[in-house]
Amino acid sequence: SAWPRCCRPAPATGAAPGPAHNPYATRSARCYALGLLTVVYSFNFIVRQLLAILQKAINAIRAKSYTAANAALQQVLKDAPDDANAHNLMGVALLEQGHASDAATHLERATRAQPGNPVFAVNLGRAHLQAGSFEQAADALQQATRLKPDLAPAHSLRGDALRAMQQWPQ
Repeated sequence: SAWPRCCRPAPATGAAPGPAHNPYATRSARCYALGLLTVVYSFNFIVRQLLAILQKAINAIRAKSYTAANAALQQVLKDAPDDANAHNLMGVALLEQGHASDAATHLERATRAQPGNPVFAVNLGRAHLQAGSFEQAADALQQATRLKPDLAPAHSLRGDALRAMQQWPQ
């Protein structure tokens, strides 16, 4: 049967139904269920905390309070070192502070984690452009235009990178 043993419907016998089967009747079953629920609740709680910290970082970046943004993002990256959104936001904050090479490092991690995100690719292109890595900037921005052809900043910034390399689109 496709049903787990604890959840199978009782066969129709025509007799009065017996006592209901309790899948939590044993101590080990109760402990397992409690442990599983605790893990799920804890995971959801942690995710909500990280999202709240990310929102705090976004608000700090909007307010140009980059020290606060960096502190919040470092906290997120300590708990979730592969979080693409945190790396993207850290890259943006560092870029706004003039730390283009450090920004590019975070933005590369973000784009590796989410290669289909055109905004991450544009941010990476901006970082490479500010760092003077024009070829890498053009590549990242071309990827952004492939992902989202109507993304005007990607086209404009790619033009800046090509102009800096004295190359013209064909």
